[in-house]
Amino acid sequence: MQVVESVLMELRSRGFNITERDLCRVLRAYSMTDDFWKGVGISEVPVSYVVEVLKELQRAGVLQIGDTIELTPEGHKLCIKKCVLYPENPCESCGGRGIELDDRLKELYRSFVEVSSNRPDAVKEYDQAYVTPETTIYRVAIALYRGDIAGRKVVVLGDDDLVSVAISMLGVAEEVAVVEVDKRLIDFIQDIKRKLDLPLSVFQFDLSDGIPREMRAHFDAFFTDPPETEDALMAFVGCGIDTLRGEGSAGYFGVTRQESSLFKWRRFQKRLLKEYDVVITDIIKNFSEYVAWGYGYEKQDIPPLREKPDVNWFYSYLYRIELLSDMSKGVRYGRIVYQDRENSILG
Repeated sequence: MQVVESVLMELRSRGFNITERDLCRVLRAYSMTDDFWKGVGISEVPVSYVVEVLKELQRAGVLQIGDTIELTPEGHKLCIKKCVLYPENPCESCGGRGIELDDRLKELYRSFVEVSSNRPDAVKEYDQAYVTPETTIYRVAIALYRGDIAGRKVVVLGDDDLVSVAISMLGVAEEVAVVEVDKRLIDFIQDIKRKLDLPLSVFQFDLSDGIPREMRAHFDAFFTDPPETEDALMAFVGCGIDTLRGEGSAGYFGVTRQESSLFKWRRFQKRLLKEYDVVITDIIKNFSEYVAWGYGYEKQDIPPLREKPDVNWFYSYLYRIELLSDMSKGVRYGRIVYQDRENSILG
């Protein structure tokens, strides 16, 4: 039996929903880099799947795992035979996001970097990982250019990325509100609000309880960066939709490939479009770059996993959705499960 078919059969027998294309993505990634974390980012395969693929490819003699990941001569031959090899080539000026920052947003970026520099660390309890300051400003930029901020009411649901602060600092929204469960972030945002005298409303509560009645159908746009179990995606995005006040209102959120397979993407998209009167207007590849977080995977048996990554390897695609009719369900979601088999929290 061929190596690829054998590896796929073994992983599928253990419940991993993986395709031949996924395996080729992993092979291609490690033909381009010997760094475990960079390879995960390039492959766009859930990190927990990458780990198991690498183990099976090592058993098959295709690669060697030490402090780095090295393809064997047989691995290089297999990669040439099975994989389409092409370089990564995003736009240098915008990182592949497809938009440019004007002078006003460049100035906002400089100010935002200063005020956000001593932000709280990401913690495992809330499945946190925050984006680079540049990413936060690009999120503001795309919504501004799409007409979803200026003169609009905007809410941010969960904000370790401090999007609410950046929007408030821009000063063109009619209203800005943020909902966050982590008291450390609440206190930090409140402190910035006081120092800069920002027009920002800050609320602390758990989205598993749904959106308070007074926030339903009140806003023109929402931002959220949801955990990536299927139910958590639906809960956070559903809460966001619940805040929107009419047709043409918009929502922005991220979904990764490092924590969500394309099978999960399909299930989520089908549920989203079935349960809500929305349309997906945009999906922009690797729009959001996350700072490598401090909590690690010390219990893992692959050596590179036991070290904190020294590169940013985690990215999410930016979704924009638009509401086609007035609607507010007021749904309560119950306890939100933050981890599943595809989640990157490995240990």
